Amino acid sequence: MRRDDEVPQIKWKYVLIILTGVILLITFDVQHCSTTAEKDPHLTKGSLVLNINEATAEELQTLPGVGPARAERIIQYRPYQSVQGLFENRALPKTVVDANRSLLKTTGKNERTAGQH
Repeated sequence: MRRDDEVPQIKWKYVLIILTGVILLITFDVQHCSTTAEKDPHLTKGSLVLNINEATAEELQTLPGVGPARAERIIQYRPYQSVQGLFENRALPKTVVDANRSLLKTTGKNERTAGQH
């Protein structure tokens, strides 16, 4: 029987199990994040100048304000004669087109922006 004035003992076995679990979770998370970044390090928001007539949905999602649904709408209304066609065909709102104008084109290959290597 335990007396009420005794200090409870720490169960070190449980502390070690929890600590090991935390270390494994942190290790997995760091490894997962670095692996994901290695797959396509250039595909970050604003990192590509895109030909909207040829870019993939994944590439289109690098544009600020463009997610999966908007990327699919851009593809749906191809081909475009001009960047303004994105707004005219209602593929993107005017504010998104204007914000991304420097990252959009209708001819040529996709390119990394000047700040990307």
